[in-house]
Amino acid sequence: MNRFLIMSALLLLGGCADPDLEMLQLPSGQTISLEGVENVPVEGDRYYLKFSYVTDTPLAEVNAIEEEAVLVWRSFLQRRADEEGATAAVLLAHNEAKPTFGFFARGNYGTALVKRDGAWIVVNVPNK
Repeated sequence: MNRFLIMSALLLLGGCADPDLEMLQLPSGQTISLEGVENVPVEGDRYYLKFSYVTDTPLAEVNAIEEEAVLVWRSFLQRRADEEGATAAVLLAHNEAKPTFGFFARGNYGTALVKRDGAWIVVNVPNK
């Protein structure tokens, strides 16, 4: 029984918003909460840049999420990716976790970019 209570508490705490997340303001005036930026190894010395953030934009509004991701990319990540020599990036947009059947759940929407011939190109594959 104690193990169940501990696991339940951990799940609830893990689903709550973190007040220490860094807030970033987009040129549009909208703010997002940075969850993290990391280099994810692919093979050898190749990696992609992964950027996770929380947004108030509903994930169902795909056009708005994709426009937002481009703003996030241009405002905060493109320079870093170029300076570090990355050739791919993924931006993961999340909404705040919502209670679902007693657990906290949230979806995400990913925007992928690759660098081809010196230019960054969005190569989204819709989430299904």
